[in-house]
Amino acid sequence: APASGPAARQRQAGRHLGSLAVLPFENVGSDPEAEYFSDGITESLIHSVSELPKVRVMARSTVFRYKGQALDPMAIGRELGVRAVLTGRVRQQGDRLILSAELVDATDGTRLWGKQYQRPLQDVFAVQDEIAREISSGLRVRLSGKAKKRLAKRHTESREAYQLYLRGRFFWNKRSEENIRKGIAFFQKAIESDPAYALAYAGLAEAYVPLGYWGYLPPAEAFSKAKAWALKALEIDDQLAEARTPLAANMFFHGRDSAAAERELRRVIKLNPNYSRAHQSYSELLVCRGEFKRAAEEMRQALDSDPLSAVLHVADGQVSFYGRQYLEAMEKCRHSQELDPGLYISHWLLGLATEELGQYEPASRHLQRARELAPDSLLVRASLGRVMAHGGKREEAREILLALLATGREKYVPAYSIAGIFAALGEREQTLAWLGKADEERSPRMPFFNVDPAFDAFRAEPQYQKLLDSSGLKLKGDLHGG
Repeated sequence: APASGPAARQRQAGRHLGSLAVLPFENVGSDPEAEYFSDGITESLIHSVSELPKVRVMARSTVFRYKGQALDPMAIGRELGVRAVLTGRVRQQGDRLILSAELVDATDGTRLWGKQYQRPLQDVFAVQDEIAREISSGLRVRLSGKAKKRLAKRHTESREAYQLYLRGRFFWNKRSEENIRKGIAFFQKAIESDPAYALAYAGLAEAYVPLGYWGYLPPAEAFSKAKAWALKALEIDDQLAEARTPLAANMFFHGRDSAAAERELRRVIKLNPNYSRAHQSYSELLVCRGEFKRAAEEMRQALDSDPLSAVLHVADGQVSFYGRQYLEAMEKCRHSQELDPGLYISHWLLGLATEELGQYEPASRHLQRARELAPDSLLVRASLGRVMAHGGKREEAREILLALLATGREKYVPAYSIAGIFAALGEREQTLAWLGKADEERSPRMPFFNVDPAFDAFRAEPQYQKLLDSSGLKLKGDLHGG
């Protein structure tokens, strides 16, 4: 039972409060443009306090689920399983900033700290620094000199660059191709405003990884850009988790060096244990090795910091899917859809899991929904073709296949997806030939080839084993849930 009352507060006086949620600061002005500003203050504080040692900090995608709601810190603290909750309000009046913030112990409602600031707008960074220091004090965190330096670090002194970066993150968080590209444009403008802004370069790196991963760009183009921008960010700040994570993705999905990628991800997690994307990336690496239990543990740690992320619940479903736990994968996808009905990848993975259970009509409906949400996704279209073939609608499957092949004469179409349709049609030579092409183009889907049920019927083929050796991965588990 939660402790409460003066005696309990006295006992807690010297106790380290090890978990925190920074709730979206409320924009109390009438200017909708100021939403980016209030959101940005929230995100910057999350980024800063994530550097605190031994403090679990809720990620942006989780806390922003509460944006626009009446906030009850104690109820939200219980829901998220955190000990402390920070709330705040922001108002811009001309060139003045009026900001109030309050830190509450969510177990009993005790006010740990609170303050109001009235400063010139250009002092926003100094205010954020002060709030971050007060949070560490309120949480009773002892900081080393190195930790104090990290907490006080400013990535830019340019308010214009900062605002542009926040807009880039706003669109990147929506995860569709269109919005990722909008995010890229804002990150580039932020760099134009401040060429030494490491986080903006890292934003570009993080944007190009999903464009390659989901087949919107040729792998060589997407991952070379992700690598270049990550390295540029690291020239400025070599401790930046947001840059090291996409660098590890390039090492693994394009460079095929799982050992180097694992070292890099371990380093990131040591730098910032709260960075959920690092845990997600490490989980994906472990899935491709067939280490499903370890992959599930990494996803658990990602979800500890970001339990309301629809994307992470799909990634968690992916662990179950490749581990042949299809009902479990379906449940996780449905949970993702409760959080964000418009996230197409949850409908896509739900379709794949349903297909593996032999339920082809429902699988087709799920994939049709994914296609409605992401009409430009060739990965979804190819998956639909595969389900058609498995469901006995071979002519419809061939129509999709021929359309994709025709599209491939004008733009990039992932060879791995073509191979999947041929596999469902039972065409052995074409399946292996297109898998060979996917290997040559360094498809980011090829590491999953190690565990993908779409190609189980081909595992005895010598050419399959040759491709598996090329992936640089060795299966370390039981494909049926080990």
